[in-house]
Amino acid sequence: VYRARAARFALGLPPITDLHLVEAYTVPNSMSSFSNQRLETLGDLVLKVATSVHLFNRFPACHEGQLDRKRSICIRNSTLLAHAKEVGLEEFLTVETQDVRSWPYVTDGHDLEEASRRVTRQMPRRCLQDCMEATLGAAWLSGGMDFALRAGTALGLDFGGTIPWSLRYSRDSEPQTVPPVFGELQDRLCYR
Repeated sequence: VYRARAARFALGLPPITDLHLVEAYTVPNSMSSFSNQRLETLGDLVLKVATSVHLFNRFPACHEGQLDRKRSICIRNSTLLAHAKEVGLEEFLTVETQDVRSWPYVTDGHDLEEASRRVTRQMPRRCLQDCMEATLGAAWLSGGMDFALRAGTALGLDFGGTIPWSLRYSRDSEPQTVPPVFGELQDRLCYR
């Protein structure tokens, strides 16, 4: 819980519930009774939807192939890994086994800060990318797409900002003008 709250504060995440963040930052290798795999599955979908909607609205002249290429760049693992390292996500993950017998301890004469620098944390391959996606899943469960957009922006993902979609992409309905060539046809049909 301490790591989850520290992550929320340090990364500028929205108020995602503690339990969801703890789950999002617990990797399967920690041998805990839960892990981030379920949230990662949900977060993967949130990432794809948020990225797709943003790119669709940002690049209205792009065709499907161009949008697909841009989206695949935004959601690929190397992009997620770069953002995770940039924000220092690994500091908040629970990768240690949950067995108190295996925890490192400090003996007399050693400084706590010095000891924490000597403890190596081994993380499985892809765990940072999975935790990025799990964070999005936790945000979505805690507050819907608005929280997910805020969390993604805090993690450095390009979702177009934190403004909710309902405000960002709302369009005023403009009166449709009929091209002059169809004006006569409308008059004849008595239909507009």
